[in-house]
Amino acid sequence: MTQQERFRSLRQNKRAIFDKAVLRYRLLRQTKFVKFFVETRPLVYLSAPLIYAMIVPLLFLDVFFTVYQHICFRIYRLKLVPRRPYMVADRHKLAYLNVAQKFNCLYCSYCNGVIAYAREITARTEDFWCPLKNSDDVHIPHHKYYEFVEYGDVDGFEHWRKERDDHIASGK
Repeated sequence: MTQQERFRSLRQNKRAIFDKAVLRYRLLRQTKFVKFFVETRPLVYLSAPLIYAMIVPLLFLDVFFTVYQHICFRIYRLKLVPRRPYMVADRHKLAYLNVAQKFNCLYCSYCNGVIAYAREITARTEDFWCPLKNSDDVHIPHHKYYEFVEYGDVDGFEHWRKERDDHIASGK
């Protein structure tokens, strides 16, 4: 049984469409807003300012990486990273989530999207400037890392540097 069959949904224009019986069932299963807040442990409320304060550095990160790539990637003739594919926010549309849960899902979607967006920009920057593998294992390397020059391979590095310089000079 596929996920679509299991949840009685179909996809149209990249959106999940659920049948009405499933939506009614999920709405009945929703944890009511007041119950959600009453059942939440007090320490969770104390941690909330720390969680939501992260929005400030993440907004700066988002803006800085966008400006950085629009200036530097054009100078280096690198393909820009489109921001939109990293900003996936659709979980707040689920009927079984209450208002607080939907807000949290939007917040986490944005935060994870910014980090993924910044990681891709960083990966492209590293691929351009220093595509050298580390001598130690990298925990969850980005997708470009596997194409990097092996640690200690001076001939490979010199070959890469010539290709990069030719790329810059060609204007492509």
